[in-house]
Amino acid sequence: MPGLVTETVEVVPSTIPVKTLEPADDVAITKTAQKILDIIYQYRLHKSIDAHDKWQEGTPKFLAVISRFIKNNQVLRMAIPAFPFKSANKIVKVLGTLPDKAEETALSYLNRMCDLINEVYSPGAKLLIISDGLVYNGKVSQL
Repeated sequence: MPGLVTETVEVVPSTIPVKTLEPADDVAITKTAQKILDIIYQYRLHKSIDAHDKWQEGTPKFLAVISRFIKNNQVLRMAIPAFPFKSANKIVKVLGTLPDKAEETALSYLNRMCDLINEVYSPGAKLLIISDGLVYNGKVSQL
């Protein structure tokens, strides 16, 4: 899947230097950042009652971070914790060690988000999936 990163990558520093731009450039950057955030928000979870308030509160920060990538014409790098482990119960839960249809669907879903971002921002987006499964696999199989 082209938008997903599966290899180890260098961590992006929290402060990305920003190039000097003209005011018209800032408007275009803000519009592009908003389009990207709108796409990301289409893929968010709606788990808590106050989720909308938290999204509203976080929007300016997200726009600022996205804008720094755009100002520097860099690939938008994102990370998500996911896929911590695969069930060891091969009798009734899983058929094997390879990804199953649910995992395939989840990866396709995340890849589609990257594809949509690529349509509005030419450097595109890469999503790094961080899995801490090695930490938990031994403990869960002991339960």
